[in-house]
Amino acid sequence: TNLIGEVVTVGAGPVRLAAGEGAVWALGTGAGTVMRIDPATAKVAATVKLGRPAAGASVAAGGGGVWVSAPGTPLLRIDAASNAVTH
Repeated sequence: TNLIGEVVTVGAGPVRLAAGEGAVWALGTGAGTVMRIDPATAKVAATVKLGRPAAGASVAAGGGGVWVSAPGTPLLRIDAASNAVTH
């Protein structure tokens, strides 16, 4: 239908999205966070603090986790079941 179905407010600076592991994941580089969006409710279900800036980062979902890669920093893994950063 090419119509907007839902608008989800995720905070300041969401720049990358990934879909998988039962959610849509929005990377907020300014705050260094990843927001987990529940597609059934169109609400932010969790906000995961990365503990470091995420400027220039990318996000991907799969294999039971969410992966965040930023220039000059180690790859981070967020456990999709617990929303915890497991490195």
